[in-house]
Order: sequence, then C-alpha cells, then structure tokens
Amino acid sequence: FSHGSVAFGPNGVLHLLFTTGPTTAGTTLAYGQCAGNCATGSSWTMATIEQSANAGLSMARLVVGTDGRVHALYETYEQGLTQTKYATCATNCTQPASWASTYLTHRFPGAWATYRSTPFVIDAQNRISFVVKYPSTGADVFLATCGGDCLTDANWQVGVASRGGS
Repeated sequence: FSHGSVAFGPNGVLHLLFTTGPTTAGTTLAYGQCAGNCATGSSWTMATIEQSANAGLSMARLVVGTDGRVHALYETYEQGLTQTKYATCATNCTQPASWASTYLTHRFPGAWATYRSTPFVIDAQNRISFVVKYPSTGADVFLATCGGDCLTDANWQVGVASRGGS
C-alpha cells in the first residue's frame, strides 16, 4: 500500500483510493468503499481500477462531489515519462467498467509536469482543482481546474499561479 487517499461521500459512504506494488506483477490502482463498520475488512468492497506492468502507478488522490461522483488523480509512468491521469466514476464504482479516464499532462507546458504532494480539492459546485509544478524551470506553478465533464479536454482550465517562485 502506498500513496493513498480517503474521502467521505455525501451519503456517508467512505471512499478509498491507493496504489499497491511494485511487485513482480507491477503496480495496481485500487478503489474501495465502505458504508459502515469500516474498521472491519469485510465491510469494504474493493475494485482494481488500473494495472501497470511496471512500477508505473503512484500519487493517488481522491475527492467525492456533492453529487456522489468520485474523482481520482494519479500518476503513471509510461515510455520514460511521468503522466498525470484523471479518472472518474458516477455510480457502481466498485465495478472497474464504471470508471473512465483521460491523460492531463498535455495540458501543461513542456514534456513533464507533476502534481506530486499537492492537494486535490473539490468545492460545493463540484469543481475540482489541483496544483501542478513544472520542474524543468524549477519553480513554475500552475492551477488546473475543471467545472464539469472533466473527461473532456476543453473543460480544463490551466493558469499560471506563480512563475519562477514569485
């Protein structure tokens, strides 16, 4: 278990997202939910959202909207690049087929940007936001925000929050 995140949904259900591995089988992004008595393992329903043949899944973050939609943000390592990936599920989230995902890295300038160790938040209008650091300059910071259908690239807005550490 590593890089986990937990959030309550509007109906009191507890949601969990984390990565496992690396093992000889690679890494796994896992999701779970529990409606009560969550200190007992049998109270959790779990699902594998994504698997990678290498050590390529990490930095899992989770938020749940007032509408109950689950939003996930995580990193993959593919073809020598770290990629920021967004996934979401509206219902039946313990069923892997209920999840859809998209890559977000291309929304940021340069070939490599990361959100490592930065918050992933949601507001009362179900807008999600996270901070992205641009390491090739050493200090540029961007804010990525989406207000609806975040699987659609055009719905993401990315703005510069700070240039060069200022």
